[in-house]
Amino acid sequence: MKIIDITKMVAFALCVVCEADDVQTMNRIYDCCTRGKFSEAERMYEELLQNTKNNKRINHEYAEFLYKMGKYQRIIELKDILKITKEREDEVKQNIAVIKTGVNKNILRLLDKSPNSFEIVYAAAVNAFEKGDRTRFYGYFNRLKSLNKDDNRVILLQARLNMADGQYQDGIRLFEKLGHQNFVEYAKLFLDKIASFNSISSGKEKAQHFVRLYNNMVPLLIKDRYKPSLYTRIAKDVLEKIVEICLNSAIVGGVAYSNKLLYSDPGNLKHVINHIRLLLVENRVREAVYLFKEKKSELPKNVRVFLTDLIERKQKEVEEEQKKQRAEEQRRREQRERRRRAQMGKSDNAGKDFKEYYKTLAIKKDAKEKEIKKAWKKAAKKAQIAMAKKERETGEKDETPLKRVNKAWEILGDPEKKELYDKGLDPENPQESANYQYQQQFNFDGFDDFDEIVSQFFGGRGGQRTFRTFSFH
Repeated sequence: MKIIDITKMVAFALCVVCEADDVQTMNRIYDCCTRGKFSEAERMYEELLQNTKNNKRINHEYAEFLYKMGKYQRIIELKDILKITKEREDEVKQNIAVIKTGVNKNILRLLDKSPNSFEIVYAAAVNAFEKGDRTRFYGYFNRLKSLNKDDNRVILLQARLNMADGQYQDGIRLFEKLGHQNFVEYAKLFLDKIASFNSISSGKEKAQHFVRLYNNMVPLLIKDRYKPSLYTRIAKDVLEKIVEICLNSAIVGGVAYSNKLLYSDPGNLKHVINHIRLLLVENRVREAVYLFKEKKSELPKNVRVFLTDLIERKQKEVEEEQKKQRAEEQRRREQRERRRRAQMGKSDNAGKDFKEYYKTLAIKKDAKEKEIKKAWKKAAKKAQIAMAKKERETGEKDETPLKRVNKAWEILGDPEKKELYDKGLDPENPQESANYQYQQQFNFDGFDDFDEIVSQFFGGRGGQRTFRTFSFH
């Protein structure tokens, strides 16, 4: 938007003003307006008005100048001299009322009418700054400085700009000049904390300090009357520090903070990359892959290659870990099932020659005691012959075959141990044997009805059990 289109206005005025002095004054006014020296132009208009009160053209041009400048109150004061119409007077009064409301949305509607009004341009500058439209903001801000660079509102905007751009010392200096001591003290405190935390060597401890600092800043961010908050950039620096530490030290929990950065500035590829990396640190592979696919076309080739490799390695790592977890869960389930079956006198090995004792003695499961003993002697003799032959050939004495034969005889030659073995239990496992004996002593499965169970504990079928009762009075 142009500062003021005054060229044609003044050129026309020069054509109708006959006095040489007036022409010279109008030329100076024109020069001031083109250079943005509106205050000086207004002063010369006032002088000219005193000397040429009856010049309708000059009066009209001055009224238009004041309207463009948003000097509505001055127009009302000079309405009789400037001979403004009733319609124009009502419009000016309405504009004054709009500005008094302080509502930027309404004030901005006057920008086309009064593009050089300090109040209106200030409202436009604030609006652009709060929306993050830096191009429009700088245009309005430069116009403000040309209108009145010493106004406190201009200084305030400059201070806010400095803080938003991370130029903290310049911003703090201007806020001190404006008397915003409360903010100055907080800002200095936060910056001092950041500097001191940076010297901490432990990644975890450093991250904890920065997280606490950020949490302390949140209430100030929420309550601040300025948008964006004066603390926004400092808070962003703290968040970036947390993310950096979590990445460097592979600390879980950084995703919550990288997500805040990504939410505040979704177009920032640095935030995108760091968020993906932290998702992978926390094994949230699906989310990382989804975001990577969404932003892939925007990323440089080397970054795409880097993240692709990182994701693939993490996927393999997670798959291996999940495989181990599934195996461990299966092992625990089987262990629980074996324990349960042992407690019930049952086993998955029931009916199986799971230690190959029958195979070792070369007998069937229904072999009688005499057959078992005979088979044992035969197998033992055969094992001894094999051992002697091996010793002659190799010079090594290996008693393993004979021990295996004797172990088979030890188990199958003992009726109780054989019974356990045939049920799929290991007679040499004390826990399984004890569970089986307990189960045989209190075998709930074999009773015809619940009365038999009760009778084991309370003295016979139909026995009575006495319970102590309590009453509260």
